[in-house]
Amino acid sequence: MLNLAFIGSEADAQQYGSISNRIHGARWVAFAPLEKTQSSVGNEVLGGVRVSASLADLLTHHQKSVDALVIHAPPAALPDLVKTAAQSGKPMLVGPLLANTSGALRAISETSSQGTLMPATPWRFIPAIQAVKASIDTGKLGEIGLIRIHRWNALATEGTYGIPSRIIPDIDIATWFFGGQPQKLVAQQSPLADQYIQIHLHFENGGMVVIDETSALPNGGDYFSLTVIGGTGAAYADDHRNMNLIVDGVYPHAIRTGQGAVHLAQQLQKFIDTLGGTLQPAVTTQDLLKVLQVSDAVIEAAATQRVSVWEDGNYVCG
Repeated sequence: MLNLAFIGSEADAQQYGSISNRIHGARWVAFAPLEKTQSSVGNEVLGGVRVSASLADLLTHHQKSVDALVIHAPPAALPDLVKTAAQSGKPMLVGPLLANTSGALRAISETSSQGTLMPATPWRFIPAIQAVKASIDTGKLGEIGLIRIHRWNALATEGTYGIPSRIIPDIDIATWFFGGQPQKLVAQQSPLADQYIQIHLHFENGGMVVIDETSALPNGGDYFSLTVIGGTGAAYADDHRNMNLIVDGVYPHAIRTGQGAVHLAQQLQKFIDTLGGTLQPAVTTQDLLKVLQVSDAVIEAAATQRVSVWEDGNYVCG
């Protein structure tokens, strides 16, 4: 039984606490909240664990009782957290996005050589995405020719982290499905709508990915859809949520449902099984580095309005 420590906000602790009964082979034993709080919510939802004032305090007083760390924090906070955690030599699952540029990832990786670092990619573990990937892996779709991804969000939902952090999940899904990096790419971003970007990725076998992403919609309803077209079949996934109509005797109203935290449960179980030696890591820092090389090139291509080509291990704008 692995002993896990959670480092994150109380809100995120509630999410991870809600999946505790779905996890096998591990348990929560410690919690270091990112915010200063007198609340006991994080402690309670994780099962009555030890609470420390900070990650450094947790490692000073409870390092021997912890086998692995789960760190869930905003991108700006992660470099210092990983550097501190790496000194313990403990395995780490870090996210939701370890870094948003290849340079930032290299800097973080240099500080974490003492421990096993697994980047979180929660979007890969969404059930619909897993189902499409299984169809690709079993050959049901044939050779992939086209992937089309829409991700439209409200500004308040995603705008705080900027375009790189918003496009990385979709670039990762696309390159994961194709099994390699694009050989050419181009991106368009209007100066009149800086929250919108359209990306075209071209792969060696003639396959193509088209991604359009915006975070300028009104609040109230985000939207994601994915279409994969292969030589012998096609697949589709989206995050359209069911609306349950409630009639309470006064006014009927709708309750919007979601998928909960099942993707976090699957990702955490993968991390646990990897540490147990029964599975290979879902994603390594080298895997993420390849994705970030693509996203870096996309940002440059959008700024220069030029095609970027993969040459000798780097993207070069032509």
